[in-house]
Amino acid sequence: MTLTDHLRSLEEQLLNPATRTSASGLTHLLAPEFVEFGSSGRHLTRTEIIAALASDPPTGSLHLSDFHLHASTPSWALVTYRCPRQNASGTKHTSLRSSTWVHRDDRWQLLFHQGTCEPRQRYPELVPLPHTLAAFLRFWPLPTDASAHGTALDRHLLLNLWIILALAALAHILILFGLLVRQRTTPTEPAHDRFHKLRLEYLPLAALTVLFGALAVHAERLWAATRYTGADPSALQVEATGMQFAWYFRYPGPDYTFGRTSSALVDPGAGNPLGIDPADPHGTDDLTTSELVLPANREVDLTLHAVDVIHGFAIPELRLKQNAVPGQTLHIHFTPTTPGTYAILCTQLCGSGHFRMNATLRILLPEDFAAWLSKQSFRTAP
Repeated sequence: MTLTDHLRSLEEQLLNPATRTSASGLTHLLAPEFVEFGSSGRHLTRTEIIAALASDPPTGSLHLSDFHLHASTPSWALVTYRCPRQNASGTKHTSLRSSTWVHRDDRWQLLFHQGTCEPRQRYPELVPLPHTLAAFLRFWPLPTDASAHGTALDRHLLLNLWIILALAALAHILILFGLLVRQRTTPTEPAHDRFHKLRLEYLPLAALTVLFGALAVHAERLWAATRYTGADPSALQVEATGMQFAWYFRYPGPDYTFGRTSSALVDPGAGNPLGIDPADPHGTDDLTTSELVLPANREVDLTLHAVDVIHGFAIPELRLKQNAVPGQTLHIHFTPTTPGTYAILCTQLCGSGHFRMNATLRILLPEDFAAWLSKQSFRTAP
């Protein structure tokens, strides 16, 4: 048996439910200093992974594909593979995995393992497409959906696009038909003309009016769900402020109340980019960062401000885009769902430094967010 085949068999053992729930089997295959980095950024030791699998046994089938041995010496080896998985509900996921193996005591043991979720292609799930069109659209996918409301927006967008495509194809067919088929020149009765107009002009026009009216009403409801409907009282309160050419984010302290701000106190060089009034006791414990960090699966009530000009707050993966306007306080609420790191963009031309006005969003598991928040330095009273 070659080394590639041997390591593949060991990886398949680790994917076997019987091995994954066996403490002795995992102890035999995992090195004492084993570390795993999950797709959310968490790292687990051998003891932690054995305990986690024992308390929450995996469900569904696991198998590997695209197995490759990339580098090896007599004492270590690096392998990569894909792991398609289908859970009990039928949802399919694929993760890209890499493992580092070491050879000790006449056997190979897993020293390091890392998994990364492969973005799912949404088109075949949302709209029943012919296989050729589905394959074509894979070269032009939508951004990864990392929000609870993103699925409904994507479905509405794709519905609009397919309706437009169908109507455009129908219009071209009618044009070609009119060019290729000679029109009869025999006179017709006025009653026939009226029926002809009703059938070919007024009825299609009425149908299109109803169709686009329904699409507009549905789009308005999707928009209102995040703009005009209030957030849940338990939602996490965060402020986002845009200024030339940076985004700043503020979290309330233990008192759950934002401090008062004043444009006259804005001084980024002195560590007060938002102009928090030091005389306001509610502002002494506020946290200001240049990175937006949010917990997964918890609703967020985001308040938008702008200091100087209009800035466009946009996160494509969360299907969010809202202008921040000087002198106005705007609210949007949403629920991030997928841990990861995403770009925050400015979509309004806000000056010569517009190209560099971006920030980072990190979505963490709730326990990781709590740990991150506990390590931050909150403002203290002077």
